[in-house]
Amino acid sequence: MIYYIVPIAVMFLVFKMIVYFMMKTLLKEAFEDQYISNKEVKIGEKRYHVFFISCSKHDQIRINSHAFIEIIRPNQKKNQLIPVNLKSHHIYITSNTTSNIRRVINENEEVFLTCGEKIFQSYVMMRKQLQTCKEQLI
Repeated sequence: MIYYIVPIAVMFLVFKMIVYFMMKTLLKEAFEDQYISNKEVKIGEKRYHVFFISCSKHDQIRINSHAFIEIIRPNQKKNQLIPVNLKSHHIYITSNTTSNIRRVINENEEVFLTCGEKIFQSYVMMRKQLQTCKEQLI
């Protein structure tokens, strides 16, 4: 009986390792150049990590929850979810987009974000609004 269990357990562990490395590679490819977190800024008494989200000018940004920001690409007819943590002190800056950032309130309602509006514990803003938002936050 033990002669059957050991090879099956080894095959299961090998399979699990292969799936882990494949998922890691896919996630790297999917989120490559999506955001860079190499900046830290102090606003008032709190330190914020700054993340840059790159997108084209036709993309639309929608905040679904505290865990995801969705990039809607109408030209390609596909959406991309970017994992974030809006409950921490972060600033997310979107580049090149011309449409306003939307936040989902419930299934049927969305609102546009104003410059400097706090979402949970973080801020999400467009790059062209950066100077205005910075003046409002300080």
